[in-house]
Amino acid sequence: DWNQYKSDIQTQAKNATGRDLVINGDISIAVLPKPVLIAQNVLLANIQGAASKNMVRLKSLEIRIALAPLLGGQVKVEQVKLVNPEIELEVLADGRRNWVFEVGGQKATTGKTATVPLPAGPAPAPSPAPAPGSVPPIALDNVSVENGTLTYRDAKGGILERIEKINATFAAASLAGPFETAGGLKVRGVPLNYDLNVGEIIHARTVPFNLKLGMTPGALALQMNGT
Repeated sequence: DWNQYKSDIQTQAKNATGRDLVINGDISIAVLPKPVLIAQNVLLANIQGAASKNMVRLKSLEIRIALAPLLGGQVKVEQVKLVNPEIELEVLADGRRNWVFEVGGQKATTGKTATVPLPAGPAPAPSPAPAPGSVPPIALDNVSVENGTLTYRDAKGGILERIEKINATFAAASLAGPFETAGGLKVRGVPLNYDLNVGEIIHARTVPFNLKLGMTPGALALQMNGT
């Protein structure tokens, strides 16, 4: 019975994100023939002062990982299924963004380092470069969203946007791309369907993309590509 490990899972999530994770439903985990995790009624807390108590609400989450690549050091996620996800993205009046997580109790930063004075003497030898492949590559074969809702709030700019009825699939060769996604959604009451391809994201380089957007019902269609 994996439910007895809920508190351990929630503690690890708190350590990793700085947020409270609540699993109100059952948890099931299997290792063979392939690793599978299924969790019901999952909540991820929001930051203090946000409009909504929770940043993420999920009716169910299902993750399936290929076993053979995992034994070779590659994480190949065969399927991620999100049912009725409700995601809240918000910029608070003080500029805080709720998608910035605290890792290890400290706020995650990008490209900022502290300067530490070194003692006098010979310069220390440079640290060795990370060994190639030290971080296992992660591939996402099939991520599906059923009846998703995405809300974006910006208190400073007075913006409130809501995207509903998101039914889509996503795939990524790695966490840096290339990415593919297609599906349907409703924006401001208008049903849309889309097909988007984005190239690999490499620092300081342009990223190619191709977007097809259509309105349902109707014959309106838009195609855009570039970098």
